[in-house]
Amino acid sequence: MASITERARKGGRKAYLVQIIRRSFDNYRESQTFDNRKDAEKWAKKREAEIDLAIAEGRDIRGPQPGKETLGDATDKYVRWSPFSGQICGVAKLAC
Repeated sequence: MASITERARKGGRKAYLVQIIRRSFDNYRESQTFDNRKDAEKWAKKREAEIDLAIAEGRDIRGPQPGKETLGDATDKYVRWSPFSGQICGVAKLAC
């Protein structure tokens, strides 16, 4: 269950901090801040559903989200599919 805490910003405006904690999954913790409570509740509900689905499917919830590729993933893909693959190349391309 997500917890939503009302906080005051510098100018006195309200902000809502959402914290999601999953103790059953190696104390996983995630947080996000919103300007209004409605958006905070909507995000918390959506994100908790995503986390629960990932745990049920056995996926790592700390990894990249489906459809989102990290820079490391892109670099690995480039090295694998590079036209220089299998050849000796410079330091910038590691050892293709």
